[in-house]
Amino acid sequence: MREAAGQVAAKCLQLKRRLQLGFVGGIESLKLNLVEGCYFLHTKQWERIKDAFLRGFRSDQGGGGFPALVKLARATGDVELSARCNLVQRLTERCGRVDVPDLLASIAASDVGADLQQLRRADLLLSTAHKAKGLEFDTVVLQEDFQE
Repeated sequence: MREAAGQVAAKCLQLKRRLQLGFVGGIESLKLNLVEGCYFLHTKQWERIKDAFLRGFRSDQGGGGFPALVKLARATGDVELSARCNLVQRLTERCGRVDVPDLLASIAASDVGADLQQLRRADLLLSTAHKAKGLEFDTVVLQEDFQE
């Protein structure tokens, strides 16, 4: 999940009126489960980490913890993993105590579905530039994580 998309979705959920969100390419492509796993690693909730790759970073078992995951993401240039780590850090450190699993569940609950008919019902569509290729929109806003 790109960091900006996660931040936009989180802000939408703070509005008094719950927005219906559409994710071009489907919400599954965001891999919210990996964001949640990064959060559990960051907060040392080892038993709640479902992803085998992330479980390998458990610092209670010599894996180096969340800092090691961040270091790996940067060293390998893994943009998606870096974005997930950055999102978790922002939600937990800069935005106060956010219950990330509840936030992710709320984002998933606001999803209208992936087909074009369902996406038309969305108040806000979130997409990568790649997934939006060939589609037309009245208004487009590029977030700061857009790379040239």
